[in-house]
Amino acid sequence: MKNKSVLFGVFIFSIFFSLTAFSQADIKADSTGLPGDNFSLQGAMDLFSKATSPEDFEKAINDEKNNVNNLDLNGDGEIDYIKVIDKKESDVHAIVLQAVISENESQDIAVIEIEMKGKDDAIAQIVGDADIYGKDVYVEPAMEETQNDIRVNGDVKSGPSPFEYKAPVRLYFNVWAWPCVRFIYQPAYIVYVSPWHWHRYPSYWNPWRPMYWHNFYPRSYHYHNHYHVISQPRCYKARAAYNPHRMTSNTVKVRNEKVVNNYRTTNKIVIRNEGSRGRSVDRADRLDSRSNVDKTSRSDQRTTPKADSRDRQRTQPSDQRQQRSDVRENQRGSSERNRSEQNTPSQRSEPRTAPSRDNKPQRQERNSHPEKVEKSNSRQQRSDVKRSERSNSKAPSGQNRSSGQGKRSGRG
Repeated sequence: MKNKSVLFGVFIFSIFFSLTAFSQADIKADSTGLPGDNFSLQGAMDLFSKATSPEDFEKAINDEKNNVNNLDLNGDGEIDYIKVIDKKESDVHAIVLQAVISENESQDIAVIEIEMKGKDDAIAQIVGDADIYGKDVYVEPAMEETQNDIRVNGDVKSGPSPFEYKAPVRLYFNVWAWPCVRFIYQPAYIVYVSPWHWHRYPSYWNPWRPMYWHNFYPRSYHYHNHYHVISQPRCYKARAAYNPHRMTSNTVKVRNEKVVNNYRTTNKIVIRNEGSRGRSVDRADRLDSRSNVDKTSRSDQRTTPKADSRDRQRTQPSDQRQQRSDVRENQRGSSERNRSEQNTPSQRSEPRTAPSRDNKPQRQERNSHPEKVEKSNSRQQRSDVKRSERSNSKAPSGQNRSSGQGKRSGRG
């Protein structure tokens, strides 16, 4: 008997040791040190799938026996109460899980986003807040055939197949069979907003002291079997409806700033603002965005100055060029006149337009009697007058000008 009892004791000890070692290794791998370690997103999704209404879901999530909530964000030594608030817009719902921090502060923990894809076809996911989990964490139901049938009031309610696939759309789990989803899509549904707040809680609420992480995690780990983390969001309309209503607490940010920043630095996570809600971006996305910005800036630097200079050259007015040429011609003409005046000082007082004035009456007289002068002679005379005027303008001395005037007067 002694040998059997000893062997049985050794067997029990080995099993306990193996389970303890496994749990410690598993906890070490899943622990991040963030506040989100004390709230099970998988557990919240599982309670929502079984709840009959948002009010029933709020009661279940604040029950100590369900091992979903272990948050103490304000550090008062008691578990924080989680409110449920439904944000409805058209055919989408954003069911917010919000912790009461103080009389004037609240902090969003997660949001369950639901969208209709068609008749009797809905999709749901829960998103952990970036201030609690270091980044947006997306959790959705796992693809299991047994989850399609849910017992409601003793009857099995089967919705459309959860394996909805339309290439190239990704697979998703149809949650239309969930009682709470059917409840919020009823025509007579009134949007639920929790009436409870700081120091005013329901009668069933009995806060308890938070547990250590290594005690809380094994109790909530069984929820992971039916829900898994995904890398990308699915419900874009619900996210847009939730963005303007996101609530954050300065107390929570200050208390967890160091831990959250260390987590983001270690995992190379960048939070990019989208409206009033932050979105986590990994290093690859950040590098792609930086490379795109660098490429565009380089292309702008290469093309913009050259294009501007070319446009300026093309759009330079032709009047400026004409003005430059006119200035050059004027300078040349003034220099020639100065030279001619130096050679003939007696002609400075004489008007330069005298020959033209003298010739005007002669032209009028000739033109006044066209019947006495033949056309050929008149053309010849005009050409002679033009030649004489040109020779006078080019003559270096006053003698040539006077002789030219005499010749023209004699001809006349």
